[in-house]
Amino acid sequence: MKYSRSEIDLPFWYHIRKVRMSLDALNKLSASSDISRETLLKIQNKNLTLVRTDKLEKRKKLTVILDSVGITL
Repeated sequence: MKYSRSEIDLPFWYHIRKVRMSLDALNKLSASSDISRETLLKIQNKNLTLVRTDKLEKRKKLTVILDSVGITL
């Protein structure tokens, strides 16, 4: 699968970064993913950002990523 930014959003979860998620990113994820807004706000309040990738071999399960920082879905 070749990623094209103009056509689709990144399809796979990769890791979590220690940078505060922007409000724009929070709104986009709230609309396009199956993560509740409350969970996204918890991530933002911990000054973290979810990072996504187009590479299948780098993907990780979202629950594993969030468990590493103490957030449950």
